[in-house]
Amino acid sequence: MANLSPQERPESATEVSKLPLPPVNVDIWNLNVEGDGTGSPYIIKTDEDVTLSMSVKFYGGSLVDLLMCVGLELKVDFAIEGFGTATEVNLAAPSVKTSKGEYVYTPTLKLPNAAGLVPGVYKAAATLTVKPCTPCDDLGPVAFGYISDVVFQVYAH
Repeated sequence: MANLSPQERPESATEVSKLPLPPVNVDIWNLNVEGDGTGSPYIIKTDEDVTLSMSVKFYGGSLVDLLMCVGLELKVDFAIEGFGTATEVNLAAPSVKTSKGEYVYTPTLKLPNAAGLVPGVYKAAATLTVKPCTPCDDLGPVAFGYISDVVFQVYAH
């Protein structure tokens, strides 16, 4: 019987197969500002409730399936910029956590009484930050995005 030194040990006892990770794609679309009145959703009375929302979709294969199952946090910040004497407002929607088997999400923020916006014309935009949930949230964001160019009017009646 021969003794093998560490350099002579056969390596066939272990094997590692490296699988390429598929991409994780995130699409954002459908930025929406809508008053709850009976008229145009983009012409809002100062005493109407306003809903801000956007759509987020994940796709890309088995890595996306794993991430949805483990959980990601979607953080959306809406920005409303006024023209003329209209004000500027930055608002955070409640965070959304992904779930297994779900790939499309609609983070939404409801503002009572037009959030105190003064009459005027506004432009809305939103930013998206996707990050791991607890306990991995210290790893930082894994995706960013923004969407803009919804114009709406607030008026007093």
